[in-house]
Amino acid sequence: LRIEDTSIVFQWDASDTITYVEETTFKIFYLMSNGSSISGATVNVTITPWIWTAVWNETSGAYEVTFYGVDDRISFSGHICLVQASKSNYRPLVNSSQTLTKNEEPTGILISWSNGNDITYSESTVLYISYTMSNGTSIIDAWVRVETGLDSWSLTWDTDIQLYKVNFTELGAWPGLGVHGLEIRCNRSGFVTILDTSKTLTIHGEFGDIDSYWIGDGIITFIESDTLVVNYTIADGTPISGATVNVTIDGHLWELVWHPASETYRLVFNGTDTLPGLGSHSLDILAWRLGFDGLPDSSLTLNIIDEPTTVSVVWSNSDSITYFERTYLFVRYFMSNGSDILGAELNVTIDGTNWNLLWNSTQGAYGTVFNGWDNPPGLGSHSILIKASKFGFAYLENSTGSLTLSKDPTTIQVSWSNGNDITYIKSTTLIVQYRMSNGTPISTGTVTAT
Repeated sequence: LRIEDTSIVFQWDASDTITYVEETTFKIFYLMSNGSSISGATVNVTITPWIWTAVWNETSGAYEVTFYGVDDRISFSGHICLVQASKSNYRPLVNSSQTLTKNEEPTGILISWSNGNDITYSESTVLYISYTMSNGTSIIDAWVRVETGLDSWSLTWDTDIQLYKVNFTELGAWPGLGVHGLEIRCNRSGFVTILDTSKTLTIHGEFGDIDSYWIGDGIITFIESDTLVVNYTIADGTPISGATVNVTIDGHLWELVWHPASETYRLVFNGTDTLPGLGSHSLDILAWRLGFDGLPDSSLTLNIIDEPTTVSVVWSNSDSITYFERTYLFVRYFMSNGSDILGAELNVTIDGTNWNLLWNSTQGAYGTVFNGWDNPPGLGSHSILIKASKFGFAYLENSTGSLTLSKDPTTIQVSWSNGNDITYIKSTTLIVQYRMSNGTPISTGTVTAT
């Protein structure tokens, strides 16, 4: 017996080049010398290092192997197919003339926007990306990202619309104001990666308006207060919350607080505040929030003036006393609302000498005592000057009063112990009773008779 001579013929069902999503059947015809197919043979195809066993197909008379693009054993490149065919009593054959090429699936993208790619800060827009195969079928489970500068966002797959999307203005998807060049990258293993840098996103600051005013008139006394109100809105009048609103006065800065009920920014200024203090002050207001026009306003002033004051003078025992009498001077120093001003400095000046007036809680006034024998001021009629002051309150002087210290009126009563008509050998005593106005004897006086 002799070994039957053989030959081999190859045929690709589709093509010897496939993409990741395609498949092809490799047909191997193992033939006798007369051209008849040899069944029952062992036919293997090796793509190093993997081996596929070809399966006999009675209908086609060929041994067949189907290669799939998704098969990870086949890398993206051209591969030599080493065919080995053998059967007992038949000449075995080895052939490496065929190649199989596997490529990534060609892809395409279509980019669209829900609200265009030119928006203001308060607007939003959704970027949609259609990432498809060569036949137009959507590619799901892909890695789709958009980058701008140092920021990047992953797009999510929307099953309902079969698109990848990202919403610009949602938390974590905010590139900021300006014109942004977008780098869109779509990728999935087995598919051609697409990089598109042709698109931009432009975000403008929202136009705004500012209206500043005082709840009062911006003129307060030391004990009063007024509220500064800033209404910061976008062009359509909608209030802008979450902004930074500052006012600068004489180089010092205050931050206004959001007032939810009125949807404005507010700050209370008290006349007693150390800053800005007494005087007339210009206000420089600035309202700002990311994405909105920063707006200044320098139209307002704040005037803090001394609290108006009044004094009233009362004498406990008249402003005219005699040498042995006493009187108290009480001065009430009070605000425009009638409240007493505590902690003030009051004094009275008489002929260049000062007396400090001290607070008397019983009388509700500042006071001091004068005795008729005090020197100074001494006997006589004296003009008095009352001065009252405290920081933040109007300084007052009152010179309408006077104090008169007079000698005490006296009486004299003369009597004789033995009459005033005596003989040479008799005696009599002159008795002089020198008394104050209240009848009290004056013991330290000088009484002479001439």
